[in-house]
Amino acid sequence: MIELVRDLSLALREQVLPQLGAHAGRTHEEDSEAAGGDVTFAIDAAAEAFLEEFLSKRAPDVAFYSEDRGLVLPRGAPLGSPRGAAGPARAVLVVDPIDGTRPALAGLESCCVSVAAAPLFGEPTMGDVSVGCVVEIPSGQIFLAARGEGLVEGPAISLSPNERIDRMFWTYGFRGRPARALTEVLAELLDVSSVGGGTFDLGSAAFDMTRVVTGQMDAYVEPGPRMVDDVPGVREQFERGGAVLNNSPYDLAGACLVCREAGRPGGRGDRDRRLWPQPRRPAAAGLGRGLPDVGGVHGQPGAARVHPARGRCRRRPTGRPDRFPARMSADSRDVSLGVPAQPDYLVLARLALAAVCRLTALRPSEVADLKLAVTEAAGEFVGDGDDPGPGGSTDAAPGTGVRIDFAFRLEDERLVCELSGSGPRIPAVESELSRAIIEATVDRAEFSSQRTLLVKDL
Repeated sequence: MIELVRDLSLALREQVLPQLGAHAGRTHEEDSEAAGGDVTFAIDAAAEAFLEEFLSKRAPDVAFYSEDRGLVLPRGAPLGSPRGAAGPARAVLVVDPIDGTRPALAGLESCCVSVAAAPLFGEPTMGDVSVGCVVEIPSGQIFLAARGEGLVEGPAISLSPNERIDRMFWTYGFRGRPARALTEVLAELLDVSSVGGGTFDLGSAAFDMTRVVTGQMDAYVEPGPRMVDDVPGVREQFERGGAVLNNSPYDLAGACLVCREAGRPGGRGDRDRRLWPQPRRPAAAGLGRGLPDVGGVHGQPGAARVHPARGRCRRRPTGRPDRFPARMSADSRDVSLGVPAQPDYLVLARLALAAVCRLTALRPSEVADLKLAVTEAAGEFVGDGDDPGPGGSTDAAPGTGVRIDFAFRLEDERLVCELSGSGPRIPAVESELSRAIIEATVDRAEFSSQRTLLVKDL
């Protein structure tokens, strides 16, 4: 399977390479909406046709899933057969022939071929991916990983040692996402790191993630799945024609395994995320229990094409704690978060507060005032970032130094922000200005030795 994945990746790269930067490739196909909700350009259509032809000749017993076509079964596989039943498909390749179509059309370097292999039974997840390959289209650089075997082919791994958020070089993606909502979520990270570090939208998730392996970037940040899953009413803002665009693991499957095998695992619950979205409504009779809609069959160009994946990818809890766990109640109205009592980490509390404020009618100026009040209140528990915690430790990991706990509770007529610190707060005489700011921006404030309560009326 490693050889098949590698050969397909390189063959797709050779197919696409001559078209980089060509304006002819920017033409929209007649049926230009892909199965995943994106636009199908002429360059995409040519790559998809080559993909199907390659597999029908080289691996006729292997299915594939692509953003443009959906799930395509091998020739002879019954269209309605349930996964897990006996059949000719021994595996599925999750393929993005051009991850970064728009950079490719512009002739930029941030475009890749991405291929991942997984067994085709049950509901394959990111944790089922056995082989992942990313190939840079302009340069031909290969990143090839096999689960449990590390990076079997690729450049030297050079992970960044940086742990400071204000010096972070990181990437994100805006294409197809609601710009206002995403900006609100990313704003604090952008503000804190755009000068001392660097922020980039490079147009390809696979390219972004492999930059972490090379050490060019510290992180790739993708808040979309959490926004869709955890914030009521946001899902519709991500939809195009009923599909949640650019929010699915099939965009990331190959690169995620590459990063994991290089020593940089993905975020919370990634291993349990399904490889492709599930239907939003129950499948039609005859499709089989749990089977996504089918995009076609190898070697049958006229086969009916049915759009799959009109729903969200639910992550199942893994039971593994995050480094700085944020807990959200079932109805997403209460959030609690604990971070080290250092200035760099207050941005995480402001991000959590911003998520809760989106459920209110507070104006942007009021949200900004509330963030300022929380920052000033937290400042009374924060050191200068270099002072050692208990036992002389400067380690930022939870449990090894002084920490601050935040709890944001959205009630019917008010928003309550509670802060508590495990270490001593600065003397009241030194916090007169901070408390004046707090009292001017919230409706009620209470201060005690290790706790501060802020209330904003709605």
